Amino acid sequence: MFSELAITYLILGGVGAGCISICSLLDLVLVRESFGFDREQGPLVRTDANILDFAFIAGFVVFCLGCACLVVDLGRTDRLLSLLVRPSLTWMTFGVYAISVLLVVGALLALVRVLYIPEVRRGVVIALEFVALVVGLAVASYTGLLVSGLIGVAFWNSPWLVPLFVTSSLSGGIALVVICGAFVVKDEVSRKLLHQLALADILVIIVEGVSATLFVLGALYAENPGAFASAQSILEGSQSPIWWFGFVLCGMAVPLVAEIIFVIAGKRDSDMLSNALGCVAVLVLVGVICMRVSVIGAGEHRPLELQVASVSSAADKASDGEQELMAFMLATE
Repeated sequence: MFSELAITYLILGGVGAGCISICSLLDLVLVRESFGFDREQGPLVRTDANILDFAFIAGFVVFCLGCACLVVDLGRTDRLLSLLVRPSLTWMTFGVYAISVLLVVGALLALVRVLYIPEVRRGVVIALEFVALVVGLAVASYTGLLVSGLIGVAFWNSPWLVPLFVTSSLSGGIALVVICGAFVVKDEVSRKLLHQLALADILVIIVEGVSATLFVLGALYAENPGAFASAQSILEGSQSPIWWFGFVLCGMAVPLVAEIIFVIAGKRDSDMLSNALGCVAVLVLVGVICMRVSVIGAGEHRPLELQVASVSSAADKASDGEQELMAFMLATE
């Protein structure tokens, strides 16, 4: 049902949207980078602002790559244009509009950080960042809504899949910001920002772990045999190495322990701790990839008789909008 390009979008689109949202929130609340005629240039720019400059650009590039994968996978841009021109009440339409807005706003935010544009004042950037924060969270949610809204796979039809995808996107976005921090000179200001990012990621990973647990338990104790078979595949079947080693261990357990250590000792002037946090960020991105791959793989690779039964049951209960969404996805295979 999902091609490799579609899965790549789920990964890159989620991480890119999460990064743009995190950068917007950091600048609105903590960094408050100056723009316009008041902006400092060159070596006088604060290191935390430099980190956000790099991260905004990196997040936008990653998001664009994800969108490119989605467009290529669809094969026909007229389908996307029809959703924009003749919108209907489906998650697909919601996603197309959210992605389009984030592409425009993300491009503007990246541009003002690459070019010195005196006419762009701080107030304009604040408005753009607020929109980017809200729409970025919407796009991160859409990656989960897109999967959970598909009928025929009971394993995906869980209320915990959306928070799992959102927290994974936010954790991946934080990781991308931390990696960008590796290219900036370490000083007290940059270490403080990294310390706050580590603290935020601890909270996000905890929520992510709770969401993942409830997601799998819900499938295990569901009455649908297809959902149970998919959960078994996650826990002890073909997808279990990716789930346990890639997602649980590399994506959550190791980063959680390392970030707790960094939060406790990270205020010390130690470049080694900051560099170690960058390595942990890479593991978080590995976890983002493995979570999506294992969840999609476990849902798709089920016995045929379970799949047919699940499709028939879900089709009876599906709304018109959900049936339209399924038809659209099947048409893009």
